Amino acid sequence: MTAEEFYARFQFDPSMSGSLLGRGGFSSVHKVYDTVRKRYVAVKRSEVGVFQKFDLAREVTLAHEIDIHPNIIRYENVYRITDRAGVFDYAVMKYYAEGNLDDVLRKHELNDAARRQILTGILEGLAHLHRVPIIHRDFKTANILMDRAENGDWVPVIADFGLSRLVDADMSYVLNNSQIAHTPSYAAPEQLLDNVAIRPNTDLWAFGVMTYKMVMGRLPFRVDGAKGEWDTSNRIRSMILEGKLPADISTIQEPYKSIIRKCLIFDPEKRVKKAGDLLALLEKRTAASPPPASPEPPRVESSYGGKTKIHESPADPPKPSGIHLKEPPIKKAPINVRFPWEMSLLVASLFFVLWIFYWLATRSKHPVEDSKNPVASSAESAAPDTILKNSEIKELVKPADLQGSEEKKRPVAEPAKKKISSKSYLIIYTTYHNLRVYIDNVPQAEIARTGQKNVYELPIGEGTFFKVEYLVPGRESGLTTESDRFTVVPGQKYEVRYTEKIF
Repeated sequence: MTAEEFYARFQFDPSMSGSLLGRGGFSSVHKVYDTVRKRYVAVKRSEVGVFQKFDLAREVTLAHEIDIHPNIIRYENVYRITDRAGVFDYAVMKYYAEGNLDDVLRKHELNDAARRQILTGILEGLAHLHRVPIIHRDFKTANILMDRAENGDWVPVIADFGLSRLVDADMSYVLNNSQIAHTPSYAAPEQLLDNVAIRPNTDLWAFGVMTYKMVMGRLPFRVDGAKGEWDTSNRIRSMILEGKLPADISTIQEPYKSIIRKCLIFDPEKRVKKAGDLLALLEKRTAASPPPASPEPPRVESSYGGKTKIHESPADPPKPSGIHLKEPPIKKAPINVRFPWEMSLLVASLFFVLWIFYWLATRSKHPVEDSKNPVASSAESAAPDTILKNSEIKELVKPADLQGSEEKKRPVAEPAKKKISSKSYLIIYTTYHNLRVYIDNVPQAEIARTGQKNVYELPIGEGTFFKVEYLVPGRESGLTTESDRFTVVPGQKYEVRYTEKIF
C-alpha cells in the first residue's frame, strides 16, 4: 500500500485534537477513522530505524505467533509507509473506547466482583502468553486495554509486546534488558540489575504491583518530593532493591494480600512461578473474604466473531433476611349500613341478570333450524375454518361431522412437540462479491453467491472459527482474517453479512 492509498483509507492526522490515545518510549497510538470499513480503529505509529532494539513490525509478527485469546491483543495489519516525514510503521488494531486499565481505575469505582473479574482475565491472558512461551517485560496497567462484553462484563486485553522476548524452550531465562526500557514502578529487582537472568515470573512481580494498585488506589513503590523524573526513578529503584514492602499490605483483604506477597518476593527462585497458581488463589475464597454475591442465573450463549447473545433465566426471588418485624394492627373500616331500598334494588338487579343467563341457556338447548337462525348457521359454518388455522391440531373436524340433529364432540387439540435440531449452521449473505468459505481452515465445496442465502453446516463444539476469500474477477483474491474462536451449540444458526465492495 502506497502512502497516498494509506492516508486516503485511514484519516490520520497526528496533530488533530483528541487523536492521540497514548504515547510510549518508542511509539504513539492514535484514534483513526477507516473509510473503507466505516469504523474507528487504533493505529500504532513508530519511526523505523530510530530505536535500535525496537521494531513495530516485529511486535506485530510476535503477536500473530500467539494463538487467538480473548485477553491478548490482535493486530489486523501493519504497513510501512515512506513520506516526507520519514519511514514509519503503522500497526492497525481494534479501537478500545474504555481506554486502558489506568483510565478505568480513574473513571470507575470498581466493586470486588469487577476487581476479581479484571484480575482473572489478566492472569488468564498472562498464562496463555507464558505457554508460548513469551515474557512481556513491560507489564503494567497502561498496557492493559479494557473492553466490555455484551453483558457488561470487563474484558482486559494485554497489549504492547514491543519489549517482549521469546523464552528458551525449557522456560529457564533470557538476559536482562534493563538498558532498553522499563517502567521503574513495575520493574522486578532482576530487571534493575546488570546481567541477571529474567524469567516468566518477572511479569508476576509486575502483576503484584498491579493488584496492589487496584486494591489500594496507588502504587506500592512511590516517592514524594522528588527532584525530577531521574531522581524519582533512582529512589524507586533503591526501594525495590532494598526489598522493603509497604507496611499497609497487612491491612489488605484476602485473597489480594496473599497474591501481592507471593508476587513481590525479591528472589525470583522463591517467587510464585506460574500465573495459574495465582488464578487458583484468586478463585479460592478465604474466611477473610467478603461473603459471595448471589449466584448469577444460568446463561445460554451463542456467538460468532466475538459477538455473544446471552439469554438469562429469571433470577430467584430474594430470600428473607430472618428479621421479623411486628406488623402494626390493621384498623377495620367502619361498616356503612345501606338503606333498605338500596338493598332491594341490588337484589332485583341480581335476579334480572340470573334470569337472562337462564333464558340464554334454555335457548341454546333447543336450536331452531339453520334457515331460521342465521347466527347459529354462520357460527357453525365458521367452525371448520377456525380449526384449520391451527397448525398444531392432530385431528381436524370435517364439515360433514357437524351436520345432524346432535352436535358431535370435537377432539381436544394437543400441541405438537417441537423437535430440537442436533445440527448448527452458518448462514452467509454477500452483497457484491462471491466468497469461498473456510471453516476451521477447510474450504467448503459450495461458493457463497451474491443475492442469495448460503448455508454451511458447522461442527459442534469449542474452538470453531471461519474466514472467507473474496472472489473478485480480474484481481488477486485474498483471505480475510480469521474470526474469533467460538463455541458451536446444537440447534443454533449464526448469520454473517458481507457488504464490503472491493474495487
